[in-house]
Amino acid sequence: MKKYTIELTNEEKDLYKIIAKSEDCGIGTPSEIWQELCDAGYELALSLFRRKAFSPLRVDFLTNPDLNIGTKYSVIEEFSNNGTVGEDIFRHPHFIPYLLYLIRGPKLPKSLLDSFEECIRTEPSFESEDVRTAIDLLRKEVRIHKLNPKIASEEIFKLAYESGLDVSFARILRDNIRQMRFK
Repeated sequence: MKKYTIELTNEEKDLYKIIAKSEDCGIGTPSEIWQELCDAGYELALSLFRRKAFSPLRVDFLTNPDLNIGTKYSVIEEFSNNGTVGEDIFRHPHFIPYLLYLIRGPKLPKSLLDSFEECIRTEPSFESEDVRTAIDLLRKEVRIHKLNPKIASEEIFKLAYESGLDVSFARILRDNIRQMRFK
């Protein structure tokens, strides 16, 4: 959705097209293709960070350990702990999904994004009953779109945080969606 996507220069758009192909890659993808993806990701990340194109909340997602659930380290610290430091992080194949998030925001269907926005617009206090309403809405959307709850829960966490909800509320939403089971 345009609202969640940052503006790219023409050169950045060309690099983005290359890294977007990473979503179709997996085990068995030739190393030459991964090298091309990593090189494009590196150039794109450098360009975007240099011109400060990312929202502070999205950068916070990379640097704040409280937002990296399941560990006491931030995303950047995890790369560093594994021996990848500084700008080399941008060249790492595992950074590509983070870069895609930084560029286009949470990867969720438009109807889910719209429904969630409407929910928090009409329920601004976000008390316990409002959380229940949001959980019910999100569960319904996950079922309608047949999303993988584990993947969707992470994207919903990002959406909730970007929408201005407290981290604790974002975690509650994430955890409730993550626990979903389909019959």
